[in-house]
Amino acid sequence: MNPNPQSFQIFLQSPDLQIPTQTLTLSPIQTPTLHHLKLSLFPQALPSLFFTLNGKPLLDSTPLQIPPLSTLFLRIRTPGGGGDGGATGAESRDCYLNMYAEKKPDKVDPYEQRLSKFLNCALSNEPLKDPCVVDLIGNVFNKEALVEALLGKKVPKAFGHIKGLKDMIPVHFASISGKELESQATVSGPRFQCPITGLEFNGKSKFLALRSCGHVLSAKALKEVKSSACLVCHVGFSEEDKIVINGNEEEVAALRERMEAEKAKTRVKKVKKVKNGEEEGVEAARLSGTKHGIDGKGGEKDLAKVEGNGKVGNGGDNVKGGSNGPAVKKFKAVDVAPANATKEVVNCGDLWFLAFWVLLSASICIKEMSFVMKSDDVHIREVWNDNLDAEFELIRNIVDEYPYIAMDTEFPGIVSRALGTFKNSFDYNYQTLKLNVDLLKLIQLGLTFSDENGNLPTCGTDKYCVWQFNFCNFNLNEDMYAPESIELLAHSGMDFKKNNEKGIDARRFSELLMTSGIVLNENVVWVTFHSGYDFGYLLKLLTCKDLPDLQAKFFELINLYFPTIYDVKHLMRFCNSLHGGLNKLAELLDVERVGISHQAGSDSLLTSFTFMKLKNNFFSGSPEKYAGVLYGLGIEDGHNSH
Repeated sequence: MNPNPQSFQIFLQSPDLQIPTQTLTLSPIQTPTLHHLKLSLFPQALPSLFFTLNGKPLLDSTPLQIPPLSTLFLRIRTPGGGGDGGATGAESRDCYLNMYAEKKPDKVDPYEQRLSKFLNCALSNEPLKDPCVVDLIGNVFNKEALVEALLGKKVPKAFGHIKGLKDMIPVHFASISGKELESQATVSGPRFQCPITGLEFNGKSKFLALRSCGHVLSAKALKEVKSSACLVCHVGFSEEDKIVINGNEEEVAALRERMEAEKAKTRVKKVKKVKNGEEEGVEAARLSGTKHGIDGKGGEKDLAKVEGNGKVGNGGDNVKGGSNGPAVKKFKAVDVAPANATKEVVNCGDLWFLAFWVLLSASICIKEMSFVMKSDDVHIREVWNDNLDAEFELIRNIVDEYPYIAMDTEFPGIVSRALGTFKNSFDYNYQTLKLNVDLLKLIQLGLTFSDENGNLPTCGTDKYCVWQFNFCNFNLNEDMYAPESIELLAHSGMDFKKNNEKGIDARRFSELLMTSGIVLNENVVWVTFHSGYDFGYLLKLLTCKDLPDLQAKFFELINLYFPTIYDVKHLMRFCNSLHGGLNKLAELLDVERVGISHQAGSDSLLTSFTFMKLKNNFFSGSPEKYAGVLYGLGIEDGHNSH
């Protein structure tokens, strides 16, 4: 017989009665109040027993509307009256007065209230369980509960400072020996401890989280062992990296002040960036012929030929001595020409001469944006388990300045095709994608960051940086794969054994990705090539679930995690003469590859270069109306079907 669909589970403890922790499955229909719950536990209602939740006493008439998996405590009420528990003679008077006295709120046990903060999620009130995160003022959350609240836009006002998971820090708790394997139903009391001193995470001792690595240590450990590196993983930290967990009012106020200062500093940085962008935008407008309404195709036919002696072949006017027409403002070449043009241009008798300089500048600009880069200029940073945290720290620091992210993945190919009846080819494509992504595991991910002009970050080095993440989860001996795909990857230099030994665990990568600032960020622009599978694997990582059954739900998640996307394969449909795969497109656009083909880092860099070339040469720098479409999915006549 199936359980009532409205039933839920809670934990019941009674230290006073020495009753061990029990799991109760309740239904609001059968036990509508705590009085009914008490009757289900004892033959008759005992007025001396009462329930508490988070340290607050509850009346027997309280409706059974408490969060699932909460912990109820059953307490014994201390009897009043004389020493033998009988009447004192003053009871009748007290009862009479109490009838008219204003009832005071029930007292809350401060210890139980504080203990609850250290045992339960600050948002859902469910017992803490990995993975956990803390905010910048020291509240502790179950990551899953917080993500669901953010996605559903149900974050309470008290946590209004949390705008996204960029405001959170993943933390690593050390489990108390013997409790790491126990289920939530059987664990009572604290589950975590300081890995150095052994102090329990129960509110009696002060604990701090380190932003640099996420480990949670007691203040006693940090005080007794003087070190500027984490005592667990030896990653360096500063005083600014310490976050007091569930601190007192003064500590929370100090953390909040620091958080506001950091946000103000970020806003100032963005304002400076916008101002710089406006100045660069003016310069770009001066250098781009398309900004002045000049079509590069055939434009040379409309312009006069400039002779070497400064004369114009159209009409014979001498530029230097032209006197026809009214006086015209003198222009300098630096006003409209490239930076290396130094000669002064004066007395331009016609506006077409200015247009000539603009077109010349645009052609030079396009030449500079040909994205011919030597291998020695680029560092494809291999990311493994041991340097994952450090590389994500770099990414968090550059994403605001370089918000264009080109992405590519390597996976074990396609091993199965969807069977059945489908609405159209797009429905079939998605069902095949879902089938394979659910079955298979990601091998490699490449990310290339750039600004709107295609400039790449250097991260304080003398080379441009591209990231290549190698995962450990795929195993040739255990997992499914398409032989031809694995053979191709092996031929391209993929070391599957090294990936298994030193690669990144997908779950740990997901935690850092969620708090990196590159997902759930409307300012980030994702650039890909034929990327349905790429985004499918990323969504599987981020949600820790199989892909949705419906394509519409898939696109809802895409729009949430990746608000702005461009699929270069889709953009090619609106560019005459462009065809083929990524390598063919790069050849047609005169873009050279850096690195090895079919390695995610190199492919993401090539995707970034081709997109920038495509954007400037075919879409006048503004392809916005073609955003949000993945080639082969949800497309009907060039529009999203969803």
